[in-house]
Amino acid sequence: MNKLKLSALLLASALSANAQDTTCGVVKQNEVLTLDYETKNIISVKPIDSANYFNVKKGEILYLHLNTGENVKLRVVKLSPKGYWREDYLWSKDNHYYSYEDEGPMTVIVYK
Repeated sequence: MNKLKLSALLLASALSANAQDTTCGVVKQNEVLTLDYETKNIISVKPIDSANYFNVKKGEILYLHLNTGENVKLRVVKLSPKGYWREDYLWSKDNHYYSYEDEGPMTVIVYK
């Protein structure tokens, strides 16, 4: 019985170690929301700025929902701590943007 409990405990710890966090960012016309993707709890609400920053930790995924209510082009830049960067231009009306688990840590900037 003790071996069964130990096996179950080791399996649970191994599964939780590989769990990934997902942060959701919503860029709206007047505000930027950051949410926990799983629980849907709001982490922060900020007024929209010309540059909006999202920090992505190692092993974390960022999901951005770009919906400013207008069909405008937004500049999205991903910066890694090593100095690598990637720039994308996306239409803001109902557009989605994802980062991948192996990309972090990084900072994602959405310019309006």
